[in-house]
Amino acid sequence: DTESDAPCRHELLFCSNDGVLLDALADFIATALNSGNAAIAWITECHRVSILRKLTERGADIETAMQRGTCVLPDAAEILDPARILSTINSLREAATRQGTQHPRIAVTGERAGRLWMEGEPDVAMQIEQFCTQLSRSCHDVDVLCVYPMPFGKQDDQGLKSICAEHSAVSSR
Repeated sequence: DTESDAPCRHELLFCSNDGVLLDALADFIATALNSGNAAIAWITECHRVSILRKLTERGADIETAMQRGTCVLPDAAEILDPARILSTINSLREAATRQGTQHPRIAVTGERAGRLWMEGEPDVAMQIEQFCTQLSRSCHDVDVLCVYPMPFGKQDDQGLKSICAEHSAVSSR
């Protein structure tokens, strides 16, 4: 079993409300950090304080992780810049290795694509999802979790079906 055999993990979680969304993000990030791995999460400014509190509640030393470079929380409004994201992932991997994790995994998550989709920007959301699919297939140490608000009344939307098809697993809470 080699690293290249690791399955692509690009999962989609539909969240029934903001509380579920925040818990899902915090659980994903805290699990990574508490096991010596690294994380990048695009968070909206209105959720930043809640996420930081929830990470602390889950035992993640978020301040230390950010200082050591094993966690970055850019603004969800940031424009997709693939080269910058790949550079950040490499920096996260190096930082986790410096902290003693031999084969760190990188948790990649955020609320950017889901927010864009809800705000009527499905093409931009799809670009992000396609980039994440490519990322999960080319970097075998990357786990991607996309969180979206529940698509009430939009289940038959073709764009939504296309977004779901980009993921290795789709669930809802």
